[in-house]
Amino acid sequence: MKKIDSIAIIAGQGILPRIVYDECVAQNIKCCVIGLKDEVNEDIFTDVKCHLFHPYAISMIFEYLKEEGIYDIVIAGKVNRRHLSKLVFDKFGRAILKHIASHGFNDSSIYSTIIKTIENEGFNLISPEIIAQNLISKSGLINNVEITEQASMDINKGGEILRGIMGHDIGQALIINNGLVLGVEAAEGTNNLIKRCAELREEQEGGVLIKLCKPHQDKRLDLPCIGPDTIKNIAKYGYKGIVVEAKKSIMLSSAKTIKLADDNKIFIYGV
Repeated sequence: MKKIDSIAIIAGQGILPRIVYDECVAQNIKCCVIGLKDEVNEDIFTDVKCHLFHPYAISMIFEYLKEEGIYDIVIAGKVNRRHLSKLVFDKFGRAILKHIASHGFNDSSIYSTIIKTIENEGFNLISPEIIAQNLISKSGLINNVEITEQASMDINKGGEILRGIMGHDIGQALIINNGLVLGVEAAEGTNNLIKRCAELREEQEGGVLIKLCKPHQDKRLDLPCIGPDTIKNIAKYGYKGIVVEAKKSIMLSSAKTIKLADDNKIFIYGV
């Protein structure tokens, strides 16, 4: 890969954009932050100039970056789908929306169309983990909480089921408890899946969250991600563990995430 001198961070939700920014600074990479309105957490960039654009204002973002001479881009942080309908207000957006509509409003169609549009405009899309290599989850037991025999069986069964479901581009996560799948992630996202499934358990506690990468997923966009907030949510609803896909998942603030998991007796395992 060529040396990166300057880069634009397209900043969506969460703390990932700031982590990538700080890593750019550490590597002496000149960095321009493009914050997506109603998505980016501006509080994490109070000391950094954050140029705000609407998520659907693709033409304006491209024009600005070309004027600045920046052609390497990293997209960091999730963006809500509610902005899709507003793509009709943008000249590039209309073409993107038309292509997505003709191929189905699923993640694969959305992401592949976005990537193709970016590359056709002469930009180079880079995965966040290329910049911040310590983000990628490792294999095996990641923290110091023992996995029970039942949890191990749930991991094997749940992983097999989830891989089958993902072949139809449905969700990236499920929750399983004592061999019973309590729920599969849909449009509501992982946090709402966690809350919903807690209400379906017969016991007050128990269950494992499994998050995997979709087959043939482009690693430059929307890799499965966990962090301190995930652990807090898992602990709040009494689950026992989290499973992620090794080398294909992002762990934010890994030291803090691991400590929180240890303190709350929650295992983290990479498959």
